[in-house]
Amino acid sequence: MMRLVVEVMNLKIDIRETLSALKISEEETAVLSGVSHRDLVDSVKLFLFHHGAVSGKRSWTNTTQSLQDSGADAIYIAGHGVRFGFQVKSPGDFERSGSTGTFRQHVLSQIQESRAYKLKHLYLVLAADLTNKSHAAKSRGLLAELHRQNDSYVVVIEPEDTAGLWLWSKGVNSSAMDQMFEAGYAYLATVFDNLGNTNCNSWGKGTGGDWSRQRRGVLRVGDVVHLRAIAHAPQQDQIEFRFSVQPTGGGFDVRRNWSREEKWTWKCRKKILENT
Repeated sequence: MMRLVVEVMNLKIDIRETLSALKISEEETAVLSGVSHRDLVDSVKLFLFHHGAVSGKRSWTNTTQSLQDSGADAIYIAGHGVRFGFQVKSPGDFERSGSTGTFRQHVLSQIQESRAYKLKHLYLVLAADLTNKSHAAKSRGLLAELHRQNDSYVVVIEPEDTAGLWLWSKGVNSSAMDQMFEAGYAYLATVFDNLGNTNCNSWGKGTGGDWSRQRRGVLRVGDVVHLRAIAHAPQQDQIEFRFSVQPTGGGFDVRRNWSREEKWTWKCRKKILENT
């Protein structure tokens, strides 16, 4: 048995790449049932605080949601004054909106209102429980409408990604991450491979090193595993990665030393696992 170790040292990352690594199944979106709008907005803000270093600078969010339900629940302000808006559609929103047509019209109206904020993009976060037929129909109807419009202004975060974000926010040790960021250190956000395994854990975050979601744990001779690590730091352009393996009962063997490259290929061969 071999153990993979990825280290990060202080890539300009699209937030959607990290979200895709957190994605869970349609059936698992049932975890969103009953989650409040406020808690979902807070989880999005937490995610952005820790994964939004794409600007290379510390960024922040302002909550704008009110009783008037404006076009954006939160404004994310990145470097050079670039503004991104987030509109969260909670399970309660899917319940209250009546028919599929009414829900779609309401959201499209809010998208138009959001343009007043002069945003680069509006991220529409859909927190539908896809095991609920009404939620699923409304979500699909809206996605179809937005696809027809082909408007790059709106970026949809689908329910499977939203549910993964929600579960991440419940397990994160935010205190450890805050301290690392303030001290200027880099930290691993996610490691994932082409087999469906995802690891949002990290010793640096106080969550251990085991895979947080393991789809396949057995390798066979001839298997090739493509790995990618996503990391963040106050200075994004200074991040370096190191990949090591640890045989059972043995020490760590560095397979690729520190470099800026966040991708590595691991090939399973007889008796040994080595990179190509």
